[in-house]
Amino acid sequence: MKGVRFSLTHIRNHHPIPLPFVFSRYSPLRACRSVTRTIAKPHITGCAPTRSMSTRPSFPSPSMSSSASSATPAPRDYESAVATLNNLQSNESAIAAWVSTRRQDLSVTLKEEMLEYVRRLDVDINKLSIIHVAGTKGKGSTCAFVESMLRHSGYKTGLYTSPHLLCVRERIRINGQLISEEEFARHFWWIWDRLIHTGTTPPGGQAHNQTHTTQAQAQASSSPSSSTQTSSSSPTSSSSSSPSSSSSPVGSRPPLGMPQFFRYLTLLAFRAFLESGLDVVVLEVGVGGRTDATNIAEAPIVTGVSPLGYDHMNVLGDTLEEIAWEKAGIFKHRVPAFSSPGQLPGPLGVLQKRAVDVSAPFALSPAVSEYVREGGEPLRLGLDGEFQQVNAALALALCNVWLHDQKRRNKGFPSALSGLPSSWGGDYDYNINNYAAQQFSPLPHPLRVGLATTHWPGRAQVQRMAAPHDNVHIYLDGAHTPESIAVCRQWFETRSLKDSADQTPIRAIIFNCGKGREPRALLESFGPNEENAVAAKLDHVFVTTFTLRAAKYREDPSTLYRGRGSVDPTWQAKVVSQWHALRHDDPREDHGVQGCATMEGALQAVKKLSQDNP
Repeated sequence: MKGVRFSLTHIRNHHPIPLPFVFSRYSPLRACRSVTRTIAKPHITGCAPTRSMSTRPSFPSPSMSSSASSATPAPRDYESAVATLNNLQSNESAIAAWVSTRRQDLSVTLKEEMLEYVRRLDVDINKLSIIHVAGTKGKGSTCAFVESMLRHSGYKTGLYTSPHLLCVRERIRINGQLISEEEFARHFWWIWDRLIHTGTTPPGGQAHNQTHTTQAQAQASSSPSSSTQTSSSSPTSSSSSSPSSSSSPVGSRPPLGMPQFFRYLTLLAFRAFLESGLDVVVLEVGVGGRTDATNIAEAPIVTGVSPLGYDHMNVLGDTLEEIAWEKAGIFKHRVPAFSSPGQLPGPLGVLQKRAVDVSAPFALSPAVSEYVREGGEPLRLGLDGEFQQVNAALALALCNVWLHDQKRRNKGFPSALSGLPSSWGGDYDYNINNYAAQQFSPLPHPLRVGLATTHWPGRAQVQRMAAPHDNVHIYLDGAHTPESIAVCRQWFETRSLKDSADQTPIRAIIFNCGKGREPRALLESFGPNEENAVAAKLDHVFVTTFTLRAAKYREDPSTLYRGRGSVDPTWQAKVVSQWHALRHDDPREDHGVQGCATMEGALQAVKKLSQDNP
């Protein structure tokens, strides 16, 4: 789905220019890529490009590799892995394919297909200790809080999130670190070969049978990283037990093709996590919950749903209640389930009913303040913005229940938690989920440190442009619904006023939304009303496109957005007219509104404002 972008700025005498960017869930990060490259160096450890790319890597052709006499084998490195991944069906096209049938019960079909991939790969995800999180707003931040708290408590963690900012490897983290290019490529090609070897149809080709195994496939069956591994943490077992290519496809449906982009990454993440011997995996849902690729995890330790809002409505439903029903699809039998505090009554009622239907003990997460005893030190959060209190509240409940489950199973605690009193957890009962903050107060020091040091780029993040434009501050967040944009606008006003003190900065907004969204509804928070003391006083408006730059840039190949297309001046004109209508402007007058062909062009316009107002 196409998304939303905002940016607001202050410019005056080398004082900050706040540029709040608000991105949709699936473009967040397209736009953030442009910002982090154009404005300053990326702040995501491990995403710096390691090699130049003068040309786009070619896709390894299954038909070429099937011949033992091929002249030159296709490269099987990170670039070619990502190029091949990009050639698989994207989430956007998958969503488009579901639109006409979204009210059909696709969950069984989709789940069966995903389980068939897992079976062919011989990956036992039931060995993973999973915390599963769905929601519309804040589920990524919630997952980041949980992972940070458990890692600081001494556990070996895995984190799977989406989408990514600068490189696809951000989606898969082990102990807080991105999976390496080498490990990504190794897992990617093992899965590719194994799926073809077991009868999966590659893009544009026919499935290979076992009598026509390629050299690469043979290596996949015998290499140390393949199915011959015997380590208890290995995701695979002996090839003698692997499913044959003659095994029947799912039901009576046609043979399976290669998993699409998100499914493939989910499989890759599961395999990487299993091989790493992790203590816990924090798993963020991609879209919805019920039909999501991550929802093959049948026995998570605890599940949670972050704040709900209107998004992906063509797939999830037209009302918050329908959306809640889809999100609650991750609830499992006798597994504690939580909702963020402040959930609206309608969707909250649906979550509660769905929990009852599957016998999942359900509770609301207590507010963060409830963990602080009278006179105690307030909890600090590493992520800015008052709204992060809601995400941290859900994260604390999920984290504490997971830790309590470790105690319940007599697994003991790492040395970092050795000081926990025997009374920790109070009378909490996992089977009825009678959760209360007082049972887990005061919070152990490692959890407090984990909350305070959580880092999640592109969410309530402030970044300064590089010199000579260092009087420009950019405010980044992944808000993507009218509700979350309103909250983001409040955060921007509070933070930017604090940053600019008694100055009078120039303010600008950079905006774009795709044709699948309604611009006016998203811009409503920036309309002229008394609440918008700062945002209503905008000096410049730049309406841009989804094209990042006029010429292709060469960094991580996963940043190449395929199908960005050409500039649509008609759509830009509609956005501009709706902005004028919202602001009650006379469109014949100059209100500082202009179109920009690329996001980089919009940022260049901001730089010019900086130069003109030193």
